[in-house]
Amino acid sequence: MTDYTSLQSKTFNFLRFPLMVFIVFIHTINLSDVANNVFVQDIYYLITRVIAALGVPTFFIISGYYFFYTKKENEVFNKKSYFFKLKKRVKTLLIPFLLWNLFMIIFYIVVPLLIPSFGADGQIKTVKQFFVAFVSYNYHTPINYPLWYVRDLMILCILSPIIYLLIKYLKIIPLIILFIVAVWRFYIPMPRMDLTYQSFFYFPLGAYFAIHHKNIIEYCRKLSFYPLIVYIIFVVAFLITKDDTINRIGIIFGLIATYNIVSYFVENNKLKENPFLSEMSFFLFCFHALPIIIVSSRLKSLLPQTDWGYLINYFLSVFIVVLLAIITYKIMKKYFPRFTSILMGGR
Repeated sequence: MTDYTSLQSKTFNFLRFPLMVFIVFIHTINLSDVANNVFVQDIYYLITRVIAALGVPTFFIISGYYFFYTKKENEVFNKKSYFFKLKKRVKTLLIPFLLWNLFMIIFYIVVPLLIPSFGADGQIKTVKQFFVAFVSYNYHTPINYPLWYVRDLMILCILSPIIYLLIKYLKIIPLIILFIVAVWRFYIPMPRMDLTYQSFFYFPLGAYFAIHHKNIIEYCRKLSFYPLIVYIIFVVAFLITKDDTINRIGIIFGLIATYNIVSYFVENNKLKENPFLSEMSFFLFCFHALPIIIVSSRLKSLLPQTDWGYLINYFLSVFIVVLLAIITYKIMKKYFPRFTSILMGGR
């Protein structure tokens, strides 16, 4: 008999690193802006807009699930557990969030002073700009732009009692509403900050499984291979139309299909988690924002300004940055273990 609790943990642990690598792809050169070759553009859309689009929802689902997870069904989410979990998130989310953004702010203050040609767009000139950079610097993200995810996650943790009550008593109804809203539009406009619709759907989705004591992998397995067939149809439709609404609907089927396929191979020992790579995924997430900009820009000046040159840049820049992150993490963990642990939120 399958131990779905163990299988779920192993499946998500395996997925952490490859999905994080695909998130790095999102932040490298945008081939749809520079390439004219349809095949090259479709590669970009397939990797960045289809496969990589499974990353953030998966991490929100995992976060939502484990925030509300209890080992025993009679254990409840209450005031005591709420403040305990918030206190824990100060270490795992807030402190890394502040430090990684602070490093980026320092970079954008110091480098333009040393290298005026670096540009004025990244400069922090006022106290207000300094503090705003932590929350909504460019395009309504923190200055370390991938950390919008951590920002949203912290807000959702604070709002978790509301999420708990809605999911506990209304069950799937809030999820249906949030899914419709998420498909309709990605962002909720707020002053100087956007909270993503995908965070407001996928975090509660993970919470739903934890609150009602359902195993995500076991549930996905019951749907068999049908989600994969539906997902392929949506992927083909998206590549033809480039319609984001189609892609947003397809993601939910892609998640189920991915969990089914990966859990199958994990269960049969065809795929095994690399503990080091899984562990350093959060480091890669926080580390890659600035290096990917620098590396891809440098490669752009070195490689031919052709569609195939851009495609090489697309893959090579991600490879270099991931390798650089692995090397940097190994060195920091060896020589500065305590500081590295703080940056990792104690992970």
